[in-house]
Amino acid sequence: MVKIPEGPVENTVAPKVKTPYPYGENNGAKNYSLKDSSLRDDSLLKDIIINIVDYLNKMAGTKYKVSTKNTQVLIKKRLEEGFSEEDFKVVIDKKVGEWGNNTHMVKYLRPETLFGHKFESYLNQKEINMELNDYTSNSLYTRKANFNNYPQRTYDGSDGGYTLSEIENRLLGWQ
Repeated sequence: MVKIPEGPVENTVAPKVKTPYPYGENNGAKNYSLKDSSLRDDSLLKDIIINIVDYLNKMAGTKYKVSTKNTQVLIKKRLEEGFSEEDFKVVIDKKVGEWGNNTHMVKYLRPETLFGHKFESYLNQKEINMELNDYTSNSLYTRKANFNNYPQRTYDGSDGGYTLSEIENRLLGWQ
């Protein structure tokens, strides 16, 4: 027989505070991963997906939909692996900082790329200052246009030579 106490009962068990997997102290922000049993609730999972996609849209200036099945699957897979909502924001911040000003890389600021199988690599990657990194900057692509990366001659007359229109006139015998 179970004995039921009379009057108010004091809880003697302190609640456990879960820290985000696998990182240190909990700073008070809600930072869930699917390792938490609380995330098995569909409404909480939807809220996390909405927060992540909204953050991507805000930071990258995009308009991805939360309702896209592929995006939902990618985010859920990463959460199941133990990554947190904050991890997604870190990856978005790093990649927007790295690719955001590069016209050839900005197209990769999308859920398929950011939340795919390289997610952990992006998360652990050191931050890169793209302004100082000439190899991956836009100037790389303009240099590729030059034959064997030698500067091409300009025909604007600035070097004392002929302009393109002067060359054309000479070839056609108009001058």
